[in-house]
Amino acid sequence: MENDPTSPIYYTEDSHPPGFHAFVTVPISNGKTSMVPMIVMDQQNDHNNKEKTVLYESSTILQKLCPFLYPLQCKDDVIELEEYFDKHLGPAIRCIIYYESGTPRYHPTLSDILCKHTSYIESYLFRRATPKFVKLILKYNQVNDETAEKSLDEIRVIFDKVSDRLSDGRDYLFEEPQKESDSNKMESKSPPSRNGFTSADLTFAALASLLLFPKELMPMQMQNKIDPNKQTPLSYSDNSVPSIPNKLLSLRDELRETLAGKHALKMYHKHRLATTLPSSGVIHGESGSKSQCIRGKALGLNFVVPKSIGRNQVSWVGLGTTMFIVGTGLCVGAASFYQLSSFRNLPKQSR
Repeated sequence: MENDPTSPIYYTEDSHPPGFHAFVTVPISNGKTSMVPMIVMDQQNDHNNKEKTVLYESSTILQKLCPFLYPLQCKDDVIELEEYFDKHLGPAIRCIIYYESGTPRYHPTLSDILCKHTSYIESYLFRRATPKFVKLILKYNQVNDETAEKSLDEIRVIFDKVSDRLSDGRDYLFEEPQKESDSNKMESKSPPSRNGFTSADLTFAALASLLLFPKELMPMQMQNKIDPNKQTPLSYSDNSVPSIPNKLLSLRDELRETLAGKHALKMYHKHRLATTLPSSGVIHGESGSKSQCIRGKALGLNFVVPKSIGRNQVSWVGLGTTMFIVGTGLCVGAASFYQLSSFRNLPKQSR
């Protein structure tokens, strides 16, 4: 996907369905990890040669590329809260989403979300394997009635904590509003904190977005159509489209009414695109082709429609690995069928 034209850092994003990303991330990290997100940076060394720097783990990436999200006066506290969200809120949200979307009825929706902006070949293979993938995920992450209920309680507890933190009127998690009584004092003590938008706000909003469905993320999520009358994605507003489980929609409405939910939505509205794009709504690239960076001015939204670049260009390594997996599966299936057929043709005395 082409980079956001308003970003001071040029980048391209390579998207893969779950599992397929490992064919790229493992070799790049020299076998250290398969996790995402992963950043590969080309940098000039002292000898004017290019060197690749590989970063992984969200916190590490943010601290390297966006140090301003970690104000020195509260850096340790920001990191602590960020890690708390990653450790507790993230797994709880994943659990409840997989639990509610794990039935075959919602497999197409899950595939649409996880295959957004990926290559055609990977999307095709993943969609074919979605039932087995979901079964594996539910088993591996121990997603069941009990864990789903605990996850739902955990989500509500965390939203309550964030709401309590915001109940004094602050705009950001680490911003303490100045009290009226303090402004009248001749001798002011330490000035009120004005840390503004930090990694803690970003992390909470990003994780909560999976349940809140911010309008600014419309192109990045599964929905491609917009209802101009309702100003919401058709898949979220049209009840005739059974794309989202009703329990997730109910949870969305519940959480949106909390201070924490409103804070997360406000973060996307204020900080998704911090700069103003052209009023025409379309930015043209050097080649004259539209980069599809769109400002939904008519809807009062800020969002980017990502442009995929070479997403269907499969490397020889990736192609070879994919063909090897498919070929092995076909061989194993053929051998099993042959053995079963031979067994059936044996006399009963020989079985």
